[in-house]
Amino acid sequence: MFSPSSLSLSVYVSRHFCAEYAIEEFPISNLKTIINLVGFIEMGRTPWQVRSYDDRMEFRDVYDLYPPLVSFKIHHGGRFTNTPGRQYLGGKTHYVELVDTDTFSVHELQDMMHEIGYTTPRPTYYHFLVPGKDLDNGLHALGSDMDILEFLKFVPKYKVFEIYTEHWVSKLNTYNRSPGVSNVVIEQLPDEGQPELGTIKRVSKTSKKLLLEWNVGDSGVDVDAGKEALHTDELPTGVDFDAGKEPLVEDEFPIGVDNSMLDDFDPFWGEGENVDGEANGNNSDPDFEVELHNLVDEVAVDMDTFHTNTDLDVEWMEKNGMATEIPNVDGDADTVYMDGLESNTDDEDLEAERKSLLRKLRREKVAVEEDTVSFDVGKVFGSKKEIKRLIDLHAIQSRRQIHLIRNDTHRVRAVCRGSLPEMNKEYGVGSSTHVGTKASDGKSCPWLLHISKGKNDSTWMVKTFVESHKCLQSMKVKACTASFLSKEIVDLITHNPEIPIKALQVEMQRTYGQKMSHMKAFRAKTMALNVIRGNYAEQYNHLGDYALELQRTNPRTTVKLDVECAADPSGDSRRFKRIYICFESLKKGFKAGKRDFLGLDGAFMKGPYPGQILTAVGIDSNNGTYPLAWAIVEAETTNSWTWFLQLLGDDLDITVRSNFTFISDRQKGIIPAIAKVFPSAEHRFCVRHIQENMKLSWRGKEITDQLWKCAAAPTVPEFQEAMNGIKAMSTQCYDWLKQIPLHHWSRAHFTGRSHTDCILNNFCEVFNKQLVEARDKPIVSCLEYIREYVMKRIGNVNKCIEKADGPLTPKAALVLEEIKKEAINYRAIWNGGSKYQVNGPWLDNVVVDMSEKVCSCRRWELIGIPCKHAVATIWTINSNGAEVGMPEFWVDEVYWLDTWKKMYSFHLEPINGPKMWPKSTCPTKLLPPTHHKQVGRPKKKRVKSVTEITDGKRLKRVGKTVRCVKCGKEGHNKRTCKGQAPT
Repeated sequence: MFSPSSLSLSVYVSRHFCAEYAIEEFPISNLKTIINLVGFIEMGRTPWQVRSYDDRMEFRDVYDLYPPLVSFKIHHGGRFTNTPGRQYLGGKTHYVELVDTDTFSVHELQDMMHEIGYTTPRPTYYHFLVPGKDLDNGLHALGSDMDILEFLKFVPKYKVFEIYTEHWVSKLNTYNRSPGVSNVVIEQLPDEGQPELGTIKRVSKTSKKLLLEWNVGDSGVDVDAGKEALHTDELPTGVDFDAGKEPLVEDEFPIGVDNSMLDDFDPFWGEGENVDGEANGNNSDPDFEVELHNLVDEVAVDMDTFHTNTDLDVEWMEKNGMATEIPNVDGDADTVYMDGLESNTDDEDLEAERKSLLRKLRREKVAVEEDTVSFDVGKVFGSKKEIKRLIDLHAIQSRRQIHLIRNDTHRVRAVCRGSLPEMNKEYGVGSSTHVGTKASDGKSCPWLLHISKGKNDSTWMVKTFVESHKCLQSMKVKACTASFLSKEIVDLITHNPEIPIKALQVEMQRTYGQKMSHMKAFRAKTMALNVIRGNYAEQYNHLGDYALELQRTNPRTTVKLDVECAADPSGDSRRFKRIYICFESLKKGFKAGKRDFLGLDGAFMKGPYPGQILTAVGIDSNNGTYPLAWAIVEAETTNSWTWFLQLLGDDLDITVRSNFTFISDRQKGIIPAIAKVFPSAEHRFCVRHIQENMKLSWRGKEITDQLWKCAAAPTVPEFQEAMNGIKAMSTQCYDWLKQIPLHHWSRAHFTGRSHTDCILNNFCEVFNKQLVEARDKPIVSCLEYIREYVMKRIGNVNKCIEKADGPLTPKAALVLEEIKKEAINYRAIWNGGSKYQVNGPWLDNVVVDMSEKVCSCRRWELIGIPCKHAVATIWTINSNGAEVGMPEFWVDEVYWLDTWKKMYSFHLEPINGPKMWPKSTCPTKLLPPTHHKQVGRPKKKRVKSVTEITDGKRLKRVGKTVRCVKCGKEGHNKRTCKGQAPT
């Protein structure tokens, strides 16, 4: 309750502010907050307050009183998932009320995080969400003064802002897109004096009361409104060494030809390199905007919970596992059973014993809470291995030199051999010299531990324990080995397997207080990864068991395992060569989709053994990816692609004469393989790879855009007109393109049997993007990652299907709606039969044949959705009294919602863990492929195209020949010219 004096003060404060800020009298509520706010302002201090959801208060009247005040909803301790459908998972939420935006700065965010509980200095990235937008498109950086100015633009309309934090490294590119040029990472700085405090900015007498938007829109955060999400440990996730680099900008090079590069360049085969192994799919090429009907509609699949280890003999180590306590008191350590402790007498001995037991329970509770190791007399252990691990842990935690002097089958005796402190005898007391660490003869640290077990007993028990240490601590403890550290950092590496060695080294030094070499941190991480992911070589021997488990749970699934020919056929081992997997449910689902179209692509493995992942990906009814089959082979060769395609043809019943359609890059192995296995199939080339090859000799946006016009032209006249444009720019480029068969890359020469005019292999790149985390895992873990991803994806798509309604899929309905908007300007004229002449603006006159479902613009024939001319014709027929139905009824059944449902009605069945897999009866052991170590450091990044190679600030002049302006010769410039200028 407020006293009369405080009430009078509140009334005075409210009236004072009303007069100062020219606002009307408001109901007196939240008076205590107003008084505190006035006090803060008078003292020049920041008035913000950190609160949890349950402690939140309403500040509408306060925000009306002073418009620059806002509230922050800070999400911290979590991580962002990938787009689309980005979410912020595994974090907590706190509210910061009464934030004064007139004095707000980036460094004030760090003070808020410190108030929340982040007292340890760490690099932190801050992002704010634009109100009304989602996490895919609405995140902006808060890392510089320019970012603050961008943020202040939204303050006049909104009063609640969501702030998202990332620690150690940022997965987003908001700092590259922010208005400020500096990518600021907020770290804890030493206090160099009190900063100058700002003052409250007065508003104008004519200012109006602002509209407060208290309902924050859905932002995709996986946290229930008003509740804190499950909190996970905040682990370092790596260091962003490229944070200061400018975004890549492609220079517009003049159109030209390097004749030296044309000599050995084959326009049909290209370079043969996969230049986009990790492209992003839809937005992978800045030079070509993908049409709406070809945009890949991919659902988000969270694979962060994937557990990769499939080794049977792995021992999972829990961090700091504690031993069993002495069984005098059962149950939880917080519970004290008073039976036998209560006394109706004044016996001092019994009371002392009771207090001693209570103190012991409190000590044990504190030890458990602080995660320290204790060896109380009477404590029992299950194995000697556990005892030795805890002794090592105690040595590292206490930083003492613990040694085992007895270590046999029935006893373990440990002593401390640390150095004792002693005054240096060469100097007297009171001298200016320091205290030495010279050990005395016959003296040692009293710490002692003796644990033993009986002859017929398997339980180990602490018999003697002297707890006190008198020696000096050391930063080089013998027990701090890479093997020990690997068991302690398993949780850290599980959450962030890509943490840099340097960051891991610093983290372990801070945690254990020990000097840590770079190589020791590297060995510890490698051992931890082996525990998490499994042994690379050993998993090859489990492939037979894994194949049997897949066929047991998913009948009629195709699993083909190929091995190298052995020099000794009677040997007991074989070398792995290839494996192919195609699930029966995926075969049925693909056939139910009724679209004979597949994309083929390959991606390299990143582990110690070489290999390539070959994939066959289809397109579903909603223009989403549909992974069908995958294989791991030795390399992308004609032989491996032929083997893959033959198995794929057997699973899909594709014969030599089948009219199937494939799209791929121009890798040298796949082109002859398709021609050999499916000679009647239509094989399209990804135009982006043609463009990358063309950039080696002809660059510039103008000629690149003209190439895309050629490829996207649906009719032969339009194609020829675009080709003439290239010829006008460069006859050599025109001749080079003519050498590539037109039916491989030109829409004007495609057939319409696949119901897609796709000229980009972007849906395969989308699938390959999901496999980035799988490609550096052991082989069984890699295959399991792909299977689990596909299984989860089918479940997520079914959730989308349940929300869809109407005769068409959501993507097809969106495409048709855009076509209808264009069809308004067209008029159809009937010829008395089944054909119509459709007239439109800009002399766009075509012929539509309704009986054949074709239009002379060929778009209806290519994609299976009525074009704008056909839609105008359907409207004309309906207006004349003939009932032909809505345009939706003329869409091919490939895009029907029922087709989409049937396609995803076939599910992948889950499998058991490796311990429950059936054992293969094959008498030979499967060995990993022969590994030939390559020269130099192993490459784990994709091959970049010419226009992507930069030095951080500008594009490099790769592929361009320098010409000397003095002598006119190529290969050097005027500064290095050794000749004379021409006369």
